[in-house]
Amino acid sequence: MNEMRNFNDKILCFVVGALNGLAYLISGVLVFFYYYSKMRTEGMQRNFGDFREYYLMQAFIMKMFSVVAFVLALLFLKGVYQKRSGLMAPFIYVTTGYIIFAIISIRCIYNADLLREQSIIHAILMHFYYCMGLGLYILFVSPMFVMFRRLRKQKALADLYVDETDRNSRPLYPSLY
Repeated sequence: MNEMRNFNDKILCFVVGALNGLAYLISGVLVFFYYYSKMRTEGMQRNFGDFREYYLMQAFIMKMFSVVAFVLALLFLKGVYQKRSGLMAPFIYVTTGYIIFAIISIRCIYNADLLREQSIIHAILMHFYYCMGLGLYILFVSPMFVMFRRLRKQKALADLYVDETDRNSRPLYPSLY
């Protein structure tokens, strides 16, 4: 039964990681086309003027973030397939950083809305919507965190149990890596 649960968790993590990678790939392509279409219009030349270089730098940063996140998602998928937590770690850390950044951003947006909006109810509702979206994202990516933690725990336990008769001191459970 435990093997079946691990198999289902592995498939779920693989699907979630693949969807995250696909989302980063699609967002990178959409960012490219959005900024490219903005650059082609005459309004961009007239409206932005001196800020054109900053606009291009923003587009470049957004595109590079999408590419790096896509590559990290591929590493995560390889780590899930091979059951190696070391390959999963960069994507987990980036996702954690994203969640922390989103929490701070939601708090700042809420404070700015309280200062700007005439209606406090509107600011509270928008804060609630942002928190619901972040909560759904956390619920969506939680299987990745659970599997990462489980693999790290298994690796730590496997490092503790070493066969003393083996010359090379290999762990007893090499399949856990």
